[in-house]
Amino acid sequence: MPARRSATGADRDTVGRLIDRPAAREPQNPALFDRGKTWTYGALAAESQRLAGGLKRLGFGAGDRVAFWLPNIAQYLALHIACARIGAITVSVNTRFQASEVGDIVERSGCRALVLWPSFKKIPFLQILERVQSTALAQLESIIIYADGEPLPSLPGTLAGRSFIDYQELASCEKFTDDDAQPENGVVVFTTSGTTAAPKFVLHSHASITGHASDVMEFFGWCKPDTVILQVVPLCGTFGHAQAMAGLAAGRPLVMMPVFSGPEATDLMHQHKVTHCNGSDEMFARMLDASDAPLAFPSFQYGGYAAFNPVYQDIVARADKRGMKLVGLWGMSEMQALYARQDPTETVDVRHRRGGRLVSKAAKVRVRDTEQGTLLPHGEVGELEVRGPS
Repeated sequence: MPARRSATGADRDTVGRLIDRPAAREPQNPALFDRGKTWTYGALAAESQRLAGGLKRLGFGAGDRVAFWLPNIAQYLALHIACARIGAITVSVNTRFQASEVGDIVERSGCRALVLWPSFKKIPFLQILERVQSTALAQLESIIIYADGEPLPSLPGTLAGRSFIDYQELASCEKFTDDDAQPENGVVVFTTSGTTAAPKFVLHSHASITGHASDVMEFFGWCKPDTVILQVVPLCGTFGHAQAMAGLAAGRPLVMMPVFSGPEATDLMHQHKVTHCNGSDEMFARMLDASDAPLAFPSFQYGGYAAFNPVYQDIVARADKRGMKLVGLWGMSEMQALYARQDPTETVDVRHRRGGRLVSKAAKVRVRDTEQGTLLPHGEVGELEVRGPS
């Protein structure tokens, strides 16, 4: 499976270097706000280097796949960057997935390790893993546990024989300060629905991820010094991942939300003076419902929304009346989310539409008549063809 990669020479970079630049430039700047703790860029880079050193000591390296079954927490990003540094590949697993889905992803991707938070939301992760067919876990050698300060659990009997790794022990190892990755190497796998029963895999390279992050941060205007981004969309999908990488590339802080709730998101918006957030139509509706103020979020500049629920088809107009500017987006796992965005200065009628202007100057979109094989003019219906660096 060839990794999708950037075509722009200036953006042929690695995820490790993407983080190291703001860490070297302004190490004390906040990178993440997570459950009451502030992570600076220096601390995030150092944690990822220690984790990388621990993974290398255990024999992990280039091309190895590590399944991430985690919510939006700082440790997800630190370990993701650590894997990137040693050339390993993050395989994204949604925390809502059950035994059949987890087993299928771990088996087909050939994961050597899986990382999870066993007590998150009281979801029985280890019990779910115990129900996975043993053949699906044949290549799985290690389970990395993030326990959030709680006692480490015991592995179920069916998982015996696999190494049990404490996240905190990995984070206490000697730093690995090199970079074993090349821009063309794969760095993350997303799952996406396809024409088959099982989800298909999309592998993106370092260059694809970092190049798109650079395009997004510039197009969305996230380089401004007052930018603060609320991370409500899961990191396990391209929607959340693309936002996080762009925010980090810009050297701006992300406000993490392991679990979304309207009232908590509203509190975080005010506490951290959030300026930007991308999310679903329902997420924005629940945030507005949780605020009584006529001007719901004074610091908010604009956010991109994905239209998933027809119940909220008027969300852009509703938000506009409360001083919250939303714009339509477009993208997909194959080319990453945030591929196109409507203009925030446009009218509500325009901003509520999906799509908009292409984020990358190198991207191209056209429409073809599949029966005639000819290209169609703007406004005609046909098959969409897309080309771009991401």
